[in-house]
Amino acid sequence: MGTAGCGIIRLQATGDLGKYNTSECRPVAFMNGFKLDQLRLAFDLSVEAPIDKTPCNYRFFPYYPAEGQSSIQRHWIDFSPIVDSEHATLVCNNPGSYAEEYATIDAGAEIKAYFRGWPHDIGAVVVWIAYCGPEPTACSSFNGTGRHWFKIDQASLLSGTVRDGVWAQKRLIADNYTWTATIPERLKGGAYLIRHELISLHVPFTPEFYPECAHLNVVSSWDETPGEEYLASIPGVWSKDDPELHLNIYEEPTSNRTEWAVPGPPVWRGSGE
Repeated sequence: MGTAGCGIIRLQATGDLGKYNTSECRPVAFMNGFKLDQLRLAFDLSVEAPIDKTPCNYRFFPYYPAEGQSSIQRHWIDFSPIVDSEHATLVCNNPGSYAEEYATIDAGAEIKAYFRGWPHDIGAVVVWIAYCGPEPTACSSFNGTGRHWFKIDQASLLSGTVRDGVWAQKRLIADNYTWTATIPERLKGGAYLIRHELISLHVPFTPEFYPECAHLNVVSSWDETPGEEYLASIPGVWSKDDPELHLNIYEEPTSNRTEWAVPGPPVWRGSGE
């Protein structure tokens, strides 16, 4: 198993991939089959500081299968949504088998998930993490099933109505198909699964779940963990009968609603927030 660490001092982004100044990048991980010394673009970081004092701000590509590749991303086989809220594949997609690599990231740093070509603009974005264990590669024997998960970010209906408003997925598309989340600054260090989940609501009474998981090794000098009220089981957190999921966005009165609450526990950010 590989473990990747901070390996960049400065990255000057001036445009597309071909225009990136990568003279001071070092390869540190594999993401969707590309070494970072090939992709470079996988870092969104512009700093001048010693490596040991610079948070790693990672960018990875959860919407592309990692099949046949060495990656921090757990493996899945196609782009089909999961519509059974109780199915085991809801944890890390189908089949959700273990990744080969880990990305080492500091608590308090940002991680950017890039969903290139994402087609849906009505629905929520939820970012979860689950503690695998203290060893840097502990996720390699952790399947993620059960009450281990807590949210570190979520967004749903940002403005307007359910039918015509601005949803989190629309903002994701507008932000170059990217969603940025922050690892809680005071989170206990160790190996974690990070799980990005897009919940699309464009099909009446049939929410579509798109989960993706990746392996992280979080470096931290703190020791905080969420309380029981923040934890959820996956599968188990969603119910097909939940009125926020079992709905038709095209019919009144639902279509004219101006609020939509993400089911499940609240977001945990630690005592530093």
